[in-house]
Amino acid sequence: MIAEMADDKQALVTYRSQDVEALDELASIILTGDLNVEAIDDPEAYSRQILAEIWAAENVEDLERKPAEGWRDYLGVPMEIQSFVARPSDFENNALFFVVRAIDMSDGEQKVLTTGSLNVCLQLCKLAKLGELPATRVLAEDDTKSGNKVLFLSMTEQEIERRKAERVAARQEDAES
Repeated sequence: MIAEMADDKQALVTYRSQDVEALDELASIILTGDLNVEAIDDPEAYSRQILAEIWAAENVEDLERKPAEGWRDYLGVPMEIQSFVARPSDFENNALFFVVRAIDMSDGEQKVLTTGSLNVCLQLCKLAKLGELPATRVLAEDDTKSGNKVLFLSMTEQEIERRKAERVAARQEDAES
């Protein structure tokens, strides 16, 4: 959530993909570029979240603590995105970054991925807002006209084909009605 602070800054606290009502507020920060925020992080709350995740483990593999890895290292690898949390960033140019829990669809391994790409962060917010998590996506990169690189999430070929088949089936069903 965002709270007003002195010096025209806002306080940024942790956002979670499950907190659908707060996603509008987080998306607003990203959309407006109003990243003049001061990170307010509650280490005790974060510790309690980690403890809750340990207790919620459904198997032995879920008990293993995974180190966070930069998502950019997995460009083009299909990931089933389970959840994310927005965290305050230590970098001067980024007020926030996302920690994403995902399953690497190439080998079934659980991953903890990080990204500060605002495109990707906003896409993740929208997927959660639409109730589309878990969702399988690949991280893709493209060049801009100015020579910069931009990251974005893209559907896998299988997902595109599945959705296309669903639309065809729906049209056939409508035609038969």
